[in-house]
Amino acid sequence: PFSTQTKGIQMLSFITPLDKVKSWVIGNADNYEPETSTFGHSDTMHVDSAYEFVFGHIAMDFHTFAMNDDLDSHKCSFLVMPNFLSRSATSFEKFSEEVTNIISVVPGLSDKLKVSTFHKEHIEEDKRSPKPVIVLEWN
Repeated sequence: PFSTQTKGIQMLSFITPLDKVKSWVIGNADNYEPETSTFGHSDTMHVDSAYEFVFGHIAMDFHTFAMNDDLDSHKCSFLVMPNFLSRSATSFEKFSEEVTNIISVVPGLSDKLKVSTFHKEHIEEDKRSPKPVIVLEWN
């Protein structure tokens, strides 16, 4: 919880970074669909753990779609990573490019999955989210 002082009364807020990002995505991401979009969250600060989180989520999504015979549906997963490269949109973008490079050599993924980012320091104003987000867009 976050704590603030207002005129001698302490107020607690139970809004988490994930809550803030969810609200931002719902209001700002063109590819958000309430029926099919999902959210994931990781507190990692380290690159190895970030890769593990992202590719674990990709494997889980792919398995879910394959099991439901639903590989052709359009879905988005928004992976919120508030502590990972939170002060460098450029480094976060480079990380997502490396994820894309790895996906490009995995048979059956490169034509089905697009990776993009939102970040509070993104150069494009419409991609400035409160916390870093990797977007997995399945086609």
